[in-house]
Order: sequence, then structure tokens, then C-alpha cells
Amino acid sequence: MTDRISVTGLLVETKIGVTEKERSRPQDVVIDLDIVTDLHRAGETDDLEHTIDYDSLVSGIAAIVRASECKLLEKLATKIADEVSAKIGVSGVTVRVMKQHVPVNEEVSGIAVYIERGSLG
Repeated sequence: MTDRISVTGLLVETKIGVTEKERSRPQDVVIDLDIVTDLHRAGETDDLEHTIDYDSLVSGIAAIVRASECKLLEKLATKIADEVSAKIGVSGVTVRVMKQHVPVNEEVSGIAVYIERGSLG
């Protein structure tokens, strides 16, 4: 199966980080999802019942991220991947979580973690 739904650039504020300084205030993370699902029926019927409701999906992921107090991007990405993977009709998901302001000794635009679950095509 090669049908996919992609969500790009979901910007959500959350507390994340290992150090006290990082966790002292909420930070933005950017989330991208690539979901493998069969879109054949939705394409034929033009009916929301035959696909994933984008609004519900995005709102649910944002709620998970806002409520999270994970230390690591890896943990947050795993929580998101597990939630999306559990949805009916999802056979695979890739989650990318990026944080722009990271405490490293060199200048970087950001650090991102990718987590893959299930069949990806």
C-alpha cells in the first residue's frame, strides 16, 4: 500500500528537556506525521467516514504534546507514534519531532527525531 496522509509543521508548545533551564518554560516543537492508510474507499466515496479525520487527528496530537512533560524528543515522538498507530486503518506511521532551541555547543537550526512504526509501504 502506498496511500499516505501527511501532516506537516504542527507547532505545539510544551515543556521538554533534560535540564532545569530547558524545563523552566514551555518551548515550541514542530511535528510532522506521515501516515500509511488505505485511502481507496475515501477516494471513491468522498466520505469522511472512510478516511482519518484530519482535525481530530491534529487536535489529539496537540493535546498529547501540550500535556506531556517528556525529557527527551525520543519519548515524545514515541508517544505520538503509539497514539497514531492505534487508530483504525493506520498500518504505519513516521513521526518527526523537532526542537529549534537546543542546548548544544555548536549552532544548529534544530534537532529532530524520527520514529517509525508499522508497515511503511
